Amino acid sequence: MTDLDANSILPAHQMPEVIVTVEPQYIEAQSTPTEHRFIFAYHVDIYNPSHHPVQLMTRHWLITDGNGKLEEVQGNGVVGENPIIAPGDSYQYSSGAALSTQVGSMSGHYGMRVCLETVEEAKKEAQEENTIDALLFNATIPVFTLAVPSALN
Repeated sequence: MTDLDANSILPAHQMPEVIVTVEPQYIEAQSTPTEHRFIFAYHVDIYNPSHHPVQLMTRHWLITDGNGKLEEVQGNGVVGENPIIAPGDSYQYSSGAALSTQVGSMSGHYGMRVCLETVEEAKKEAQEENTIDALLFNATIPVFTLAVPSALN
């Protein structure tokens, strides 16, 4: 497969836009503050308002704890999937992170592929692993705060 930067091929007005929103949640029942272990869930919504289907290929997270310690996490897909998101549709998933401090933050981006075919054709192509060129772009995951509720008062 030949990977091409979508920004170098598509005019700016045709570039897909993907909107990522994240809702974090402190999981008190799984946390052990006396051992400096704070567990957070985060619920992600990836919305595709563009005119083309897009497929989430990779993830790249930057996780920073309250002491400024940075952890970088990269990998294929999310929760074991490489979802194809049709125009006007959303994809949601939940995951989690553990921090050693009561407060931290996360941000990053998803590596996305522009699907120039229909959603059905894109799903078939993904299953067959065809060698069709891929137009890639990054969808920004905005910075969000992970915090024990009492930590910010």
